[in-house]
Amino acid sequence: MRKRMLRVLKKYRSYDKVAVACHGMIIQSVCHGYHPANGEIVELDPDIFR
Repeated sequence: MRKRMLRVLKKYRSYDKVAVACHGMIIQSVCHGYHPANGEIVELDPDIFR
């Protein structure tokens, strides 16, 4: 799931900011296991693509 999500997010790297609405499991897969609370906003570390 992580590889699939990162492939999608890479398409938007040229933008300064992008809002993505998704399920907690998706956030958990790209945020090193952190599972957010309902409605929580989580900032993605841009270094994740390196």
